Amino acid sequence: AGWAVPGTTVCPQGYYAPAELGAMANCTKCWRGSYSAAVGTMDISTCTACPANTDSEPGDTVIADCRCNVGYTGAGAYDCAACSPGTYKDTNGSATCVACGRGKYSTDTAAVLEAQCLSCPLYTDAPVGSDEKTDCICNAGYTGADGFQCTECPVGTYKPLNGSAACTLCAIAQYSGAVAATDAATCQDCPAGSSAPEGSDVITDCKCNLGYTSMSDGTVCTACPAGTFKPTTGVGECTACVPGKYSESVAAFSISTCLDCPANTYAPVSSGARTDCTCNAGYIGDDGTACVACPTGSWKAFTGEGVCTACAAGKYSVQPAAVSQSYCQNCAQYADSPEGSSSGDMCICQLGYYGPGTGPCTPCEQGHFCALGQKGACTANSDAPAMSPYQANCTCNAGFTVPVLDGPCETCPANTYKEVSGNQSCSTCPANSVSLHDASASRLYCACSPGYYGDLGGPCTQCPAGSWCSRGQQNACPPFTESAAGSDEQTDCHAMAGYSCASGETCNLCAVDNYCPGGPPPNIFPCPEGEQAPQGMSAESQCVAASGECDDANAEKLFGGACRCRGGFWGDVPAGDPCVVCTAGSYCPGGNVRASCTAHSSSAAGSAFAASCQCDPGYYFDAASQCVECESGKWCFGGAANSCPQNTGSSPGAVSQEGCSPLRGHCAPPGMPYVEGEAGTWCDEFGAVNQCSEGFTSPVGSWSEANCSAIVATPAPAVNKSNTTELSRSAGEACGTGSCTVGFYRQQCADGGECVPCTTPVLSNAVWTSAGVPFDADQCQWECSDGFVQQSAGSCIQGAVNGTAANETAVEEELPNPEEPVVTPIILAAIMAGGGGGGVGS
Repeated sequence: AGWAVPGTTVCPQGYYAPAELGAMANCTKCWRGSYSAAVGTMDISTCTACPANTDSEPGDTVIADCRCNVGYTGAGAYDCAACSPGTYKDTNGSATCVACGRGKYSTDTAAVLEAQCLSCPLYTDAPVGSDEKTDCICNAGYTGADGFQCTECPVGTYKPLNGSAACTLCAIAQYSGAVAATDAATCQDCPAGSSAPEGSDVITDCKCNLGYTSMSDGTVCTACPAGTFKPTTGVGECTACVPGKYSESVAAFSISTCLDCPANTYAPVSSGARTDCTCNAGYIGDDGTACVACPTGSWKAFTGEGVCTACAAGKYSVQPAAVSQSYCQNCAQYADSPEGSSSGDMCICQLGYYGPGTGPCTPCEQGHFCALGQKGACTANSDAPAMSPYQANCTCNAGFTVPVLDGPCETCPANTYKEVSGNQSCSTCPANSVSLHDASASRLYCACSPGYYGDLGGPCTQCPAGSWCSRGQQNACPPFTESAAGSDEQTDCHAMAGYSCASGETCNLCAVDNYCPGGPPPNIFPCPEGEQAPQGMSAESQCVAASGECDDANAEKLFGGACRCRGGFWGDVPAGDPCVVCTAGSYCPGGNVRASCTAHSSSAAGSAFAASCQCDPGYYFDAASQCVECESGKWCFGGAANSCPQNTGSSPGAVSQEGCSPLRGHCAPPGMPYVEGEAGTWCDEFGAVNQCSEGFTSPVGSWSEANCSAIVATPAPAVNKSNTTELSRSAGEACGTGSCTVGFYRQQCADGGECVPCTTPVLSNAVWTSAGVPFDADQCQWECSDGFVQQSAGSCIQGAVNGTAANETAVEEELPNPEEPVVTPIILAAIMAGGGGGGVGS
């Protein structure tokens, strides 16, 4: 084969012509795997074999044509090396060996096929180019020996990396139900307040921590509140601290957190704060601190903060830390003691009673004052209620005052009043009012002066223009009249310009052919002779000469040329009738028209307008401009309704203020409001004041002389001469009679009558609260200083005693005997305070 003819053509490189074939030989390619650079060669031996692990194509001419075999790689003929395990090469040439893919391995050297890369066991993986089976390591989430099939990580574990490492347990307080988990995030946290061991695989493995509680495993656990503890894990209730202990710890898990309350305190079960430890009954102090016993003379029935309740006045107690009011024993009947008395020796007769302290104690009568068993009488025109304890309770009656300190009660002067008992000064009646009584006991006796109006007692307002004010009542002037401010009679109302009337009467429009300038009469004047004027003219200049255009002097010519009667006259002029003046009780606007006034109203003759019709006396215009009869309690004039003055009344149809009659027993001077008649007088049916005969008197508001009765002399009350000299001094002795200042008492007259310091009892942690009781006895009242409580007379110790606590419910108050008079105990610390002023005992 070949393209050369032996003998004529030379064989090229890579060929040879076998000599044994002679002329028949053709040029033949060197065999595959060889090469020849010789030309014209006749010997096969010139074909040189390629180096080991290489190959060439038939006819190749140079060694460079020898390429690496499959399974080998290199740069040239002498550089071919076998592909290492984990790789293969399925082509000749210098290409590199191909690595076995991920998840495969090969142990063969010079592998020529991809199939020689074997797959790793199940659940394993190997990197590219793996050359051993042990390069197959477990996937993430699986575990086992290298080169062998791996097993999945069980629930409660995870494995994030490839390899033979063991699966990692979920951490404490986590759980996972996932198989072959590769991420720690698959381990979920237990619910709040709970925990689980490592490798937990279900939520119910999560159990409450110490100090936390829940109804079931796997749910949120709540911290045991303060006042409780729980020493175990899992389901279970918190255990309460026992009474008398407290715990401020939350989520406590030891009984040791329950601490003892301070001394003399108590806390209920499950107490969660030291302040839950509150004082026992009979003890006081702040919550959460040690408490001290209530002193004698007091008690406390409840637990907790608060003060000891002093034994009520009239009781005493010798028991410290008393828990009940029952420890407070009663003093003798009608005897009393100060609040917080700690001994029966502190019981004395109650204020408002007189007699020996051992009894009987008699109630003080009205008009007297009684203290420490003594009784004195009030002076004239002063009084004191029954059971009065103080000299100062004798105060001037209403209507009386004390003009001089310690002097007698005297009548309030004219134009003053005093409404209450006491030693106050009399008050001046409001401006523009005067009092109608001596010894006025009420502001309501101050009545507005004429020309002013207002309720009894004021304020009084000046009567405005256009009205008049009498007996405290403002009244409208009659229609078409006017008055100056401060007018006090109806006759002060005079005609307005253009109207005429008598003063105080209803005015009419000025009559035709007249002019009316207003003011008091005379207030209507005729026009000059030969002149005319319509109704309502106010000046002579408004009178004009008669036109003479019509035959009738009282006719006027219209624009159309016809004549007709002018206003205030009526008649049919075209028919030849004369114009006659309009009759009273009607009005004539002109022409042949005459209209009657409505019921209960009237007008003057010659009226031209409907407004000239005014309601008759005793009637007033209602909302519909109809005249209706005046109601009871009012009087009506000129179409206006006026209220009757205070304390008066009227029958229907009253026509003037004089028609308002005073109430029975009420009277007043002319023009003044009616008030109740004062004692010693009586008021007749017309409201006139009448004096009872000499030696006779009458009660306030009397209406007949028959109400006057003879004055019966009242004997002066007997003075108990066993009383202190206070009583005889107030009868007029020369030495001092007034009370001293707090902490002082007045000496006996024989000793000079001066104010000297009190010495009984000797005070310790206490202060004086009054002058001497009575004022000339060394017996000033006292009380403990702030923060101290009574131990004995004048001596106080540190503590906190007050009145009955607001939340006291444990002990019922002892009720008084229904057969005995109910007497409110009076604290002796205020005896006779304020003995100065008028109306003192005699």
